[in-house]
Amino acid sequence: MPAALPWLLRWGVYSLVVTSAVIPFPPPWNTLRRVRVTVSIDGLQPEHDARRAPATYEKILKNLHGRTADVSWVVTNQMLERPDYLDEYLAFWTARPEIERIWLSVYTPQKGEVSDERLTAASRRRLLKELPRLKASYPALVFPDGAVDAFADPPAGPDRCTFARISSNVSADLRTGIEPCFFGGNPDCSECGCAVSAGLHWLHGQPLVAGPDGGTRDRRGAGRGPASAPSAPVSASAIQSCRRAASGSMRAARSAGRNAARSVTRSRAGTTSA
Repeated sequence: MPAALPWLLRWGVYSLVVTSAVIPFPPPWNTLRRVRVTVSIDGLQPEHDARRAPATYEKILKNLHGRTADVSWVVTNQMLERPDYLDEYLAFWTARPEIERIWLSVYTPQKGEVSDERLTAASRRRLLKELPRLKASYPALVFPDGAVDAFADPPAGPDRCTFARISSNVSADLRTGIEPCFFGGNPDCSECGCAVSAGLHWLHGQPLVAGPDGGTRDRRGAGRGPASAPSAPVSASAIQSCRRAASGSMRAARSAGRNAARSVTRSRAGTTSA
């Protein structure tokens, strides 16, 4: 990652680095434009420590000292079985001076999965009812407009998911592709809890109309820039163009990563020989 970030910054790419914080990340990352660091926190301390050891609460808090980060939070069914669990979690992490935002997703199962984490229909309804109140109580919670509707009615499949259609996903080796989306495998899209998918799914359904100044406006009246005609839903050809562009960017990223790795190898070799 230290070798790849400079290349991404040169291209003007916004990067979200997700880490367990089992080791401290370099403090200079907090000074990089277009870079945010996010730490995965799987619940309150007892549940998280049981799942994430050795990346325990104690180690995370120690490794965040002198740094700032966001939190990535995936809500599971166990959390919804205990009253006030969601409030306790948000109260703890939003009070931490190191934490700026909380990114919320909902556990997304694979088809046919039987697990304690998978939300029941009743748990999902209870969560969707609670989310607006939680957002009002904890402003650091990142929760886009319309996310409740999007979580309640997610895309029917990858071919209907805007995020899956315009993104390309690769494994840590920057070569192995992941399909049909970044979850991989055979995700149950009817229970999708991906925050990015929900946000784009909601946004895709928002109608745009021509404003009096020639720009476009959404149904709340917010300006969207110049346009000569009302915007239509994203077409299949536009989606394919975005996908091709994303694929080209990923190929460039893989090439840059290999070049950076070779540079690091040569640098280390030179240091060793010296």
